[in-house]
Amino acid sequence: MEPANKRPRLAPKLNASVSSLPDAHSAPHHHKLTHPFHTVLDAPHHSQRQEFEAYARHLHDAAILIGRQASQPTTSYTDISVLLLGWQDDSAATENIGALQQVLVTDYRYHVQIWQIPTVANPIAKLGMHMAAFLERARPNQLLIIYYSGHGYVGPDGQPYWACSYHAIALLMTIPPSYDGKAFAASSKTHNATSFCY
Repeated sequence: MEPANKRPRLAPKLNASVSSLPDAHSAPHHHKLTHPFHTVLDAPHHSQRQEFEAYARHLHDAAILIGRQASQPTTSYTDISVLLLGWQDDSAATENIGALQQVLVTDYRYHVQIWQIPTVANPIAKLGMHMAAFLERARPNQLLIIYYSGHGYVGPDGQPYWACSYHAIALLMTIPPSYDGKAFAASSKTHNATSFCY
């Protein structure tokens, strides 16, 4: 029986020479081994070491690939243009748009255009013309962003609508769903809602 204070020995490294190994005659065991001691114990250790080294190489290669991808631009856009929309009489929207414009121009160097939607009875025609002009100037590989700052609601028909104020939304909610656009325009004139926009 081996003494309790005897420490286990570690297997030698793979590149260790056979001459550096202890002689089989000097080993504490009295029987002779037919094979060198390290080849029997190192066989599983050798395959685990190879697997570990292969995994380490894989991680290293992945880290290099991630570093290369991070240093390259991730989009194929050559230019980015932004159209910022807000209502003419909405001071809060004007402040929001001004702050956003500063960030987009200063920090990101985007081309930014601001357009204020006029608060007239039917601003959709002017808005449509301005948005069409913005979209027509698009070039290949150009990202276009349209940002709206203002109020909105979902109409009785389930469609989203923009509004110039909360007052306009409240007025709309009082109109029966059976009204169509023409009847609504006539109704809004009778309710003295000249600044109402839909």
